[in-house]
Amino acid sequence: MGDKQIDFLRNDDFILWQLTGDRELEARWQAYIADNPSAREELEAAIRKFSGLRLTSTVLSDSESAGLRQRIHTSVARQAKKQRIRRLIQYAAAACLIAAFAGTLHYNYTRKEKENVVQEMNDLVIPSGKRSQLELSDGTKVWLNSGSVLKFPTTFQGKTRNVYLVGEMYAEVAKDPDKPFLVHTPDFQVKVYGTRLNISAYHDNRSQSVVLVEGSVGVKTETEKETLLAPNDMLVRHNKHWDKKEVDVREYVSWKDGYMLLNHTPIDRVLQRMERYYNLSFTIQDTTETVSRTCTGKIYLSENPEDVLAAISLLYSIRYTRNENMISIHYEPLNR
Repeated sequence: MGDKQIDFLRNDDFILWQLTGDRELEARWQAYIADNPSAREELEAAIRKFSGLRLTSTVLSDSESAGLRQRIHTSVARQAKKQRIRRLIQYAAAACLIAAFAGTLHYNYTRKEKENVVQEMNDLVIPSGKRSQLELSDGTKVWLNSGSVLKFPTTFQGKTRNVYLVGEMYAEVAKDPDKPFLVHTPDFQVKVYGTRLNISAYHDNRSQSVVLVEGSVGVKTETEKETLLAPNDMLVRHNKHWDKKEVDVREYVSWKDGYMLLNHTPIDRVLQRMERYYNLSFTIQDTTETVSRTCTGKIYLSENPEDVLAAISLLYSIRYTRNENMISIHYEPLNR
C-alpha cells in the first residue's frame, strides 16, 4: 500500500466524505483529482480499502451510532514486531486525541516485504462512559471498558497472537495450543491458553489485576517469574507487589453486561470504578463514617452518570454535590 494511500486513509476530510457522502466534500475531492491527476489511482485504491472497513457491534444507541459517523478515525500503523510496547501505547494515545473511537475498524489486508512480514495494526479507543465489543481474526471475542485502548493486528501471524492493552478488557480467547495468545500491557504480560478472563491495566496502579473465569493463564512481569492462575483466582497489584487470592469473578466481569455487581462492596471501591468509567473526580467528606459503609446489589451503568450517582446515594445513604466533573460525597446518618 502506497504512502499516499495511507495519507488518504488518515485524512479526516476523506473519512467524513466516505462516511457521509457530503456534497461539498465530494466537490472538494473531485477538484483535488482534477488538479492532481497522478493521485487518482491511489485515491481510488483508498476508497476501495475504506469500503472494506467493518463496524462491529457496540453498546451504542442508534442516535450515538449516527453521531459516531462524525467522530470515527483510525490509525494505520506500520510497526515492526520488536518495537517497544510503550511506543505502541503512545501511538494509540495520539490517535485518541484525534477522535473518540467507539466502534471497531478492521483493515482487511496484510503486507509482505522481502525480509519481514509487517502486520498492519488497528487501534480501538473507547471514550469515557462507553463500552465496545469486537471479534478478532482468530475468533477471540473481546469486550473493552471505558477509557481503554487496544492495539491488534488484522490477522495474527507468526507463532504467537499478540495484542496490546491499556485499560480493561474481558476476553473469551479462541483455543489454539500451537499459537499462544499474549496480552501485553505497560507493566505485565498475560499468556493465555484458551480461556475466559478479565484484565485491568489502566495507567494508575490501583487498577492492575487479572481475574480468571475459566481455563488457565500465566502472568509475568519484568521482575517476577510467571504466576499461574486457576479459575476464580485474582492476581492484583498492591504498590509494586502482586498478590493472588480467590474471588467471586462475577464482581469483576459484570461491567461487560452493563452493571456493577456489589457484594459487601465498600463505597470507595465503587467510586473508583465510577471515576474511571465516567471520567469523574470524587472527594469523600466525613471519611471514616462514609468509607466504612458497604452494599450488596446491582448498579446499572447508565449513560447518564447522574442516574448512577442517585442510585449510589440511596444504597449507601450519602448525599453528593457536583461541580462539573468534581463531586463531593457527604455522610448522611443511616437513621434519617
